[in-house]
Order: sequence, then C-alpha cells, then structure tokens
Amino acid sequence: MLCGTKLFDSSLEARIELEQIRKRGVHSYPLPDAPYAGDVRLIVEAYGLSWAQSGEPVTVEGRTEKPYALLKSLAHNDGLTAITERIRYALKFATRAKQPLSWAHFVEAHLLINNSKTLEPTGWK
Repeated sequence: MLCGTKLFDSSLEARIELEQIRKRGVHSYPLPDAPYAGDVRLIVEAYGLSWAQSGEPVTVEGRTEKPYALLKSLAHNDGLTAITERIRYALKFATRAKQPLSWAHFVEAHLLINNSKTLEPTGWK
C-alpha cells in the first residue's frame, strides 16, 4: 500500500523506474491536500490543548488571534509540520514560564515563527 498526496502520485507516475511497483497491483490511498481536522484535533488534545477553546480569541503582544483560524490556515497553506512546530515552540514557552501549555503559548509561537520569516533584507542580490 502506498499513501501520498496528489504530488506523490504524480511523481510516482513520472518515474519510469517505479513503473513495476504500479503494475504489481499496489493499492494506493490518496491523502487530502491538507490534514483532516480530526487528526489535528487529536494532536493538539494529546498535548493538553482544548479543541473547544481553540475558537476563543487569544491576545499576545497586542495581537488578537483565534487559534482555530490559525490551525485551519496552517493546515491548508503550510501543512502538519507547521502546526507541530508551533506546538513544539509553545511547549518551550510554557516550560520556561512554568505554566501549563495554553493557546496563548501557541499564538506566541506562531507570532515568533511568522516574524522570523519577515526579516529585513540583507542587501545581497
């Protein structure tokens, strides 16, 4: 059985050396372009975050965000790794503050990661 997104499927078809795999009756299971909401829910709840509270606004550093909206955007635009990376950072923030993990830590992690993507240009061409 092979599992993958449409990108995996098209790359499998494009590679002649993998043609024998396709001809051997391999079952393929197409994955959606974004992770399922239920899967993301299981992940965040495994870390102790409340899915029910993810729709409530959280204010960090003067910015108000809704964690559910962030999760949805990250899932569709960046993938599961972006979500788990923010949880990893959030855990560090919570540990440093000696607090239980919260959506505020998740939003703080999101803001830090997003800000690091928008650094000033260095002048190199």
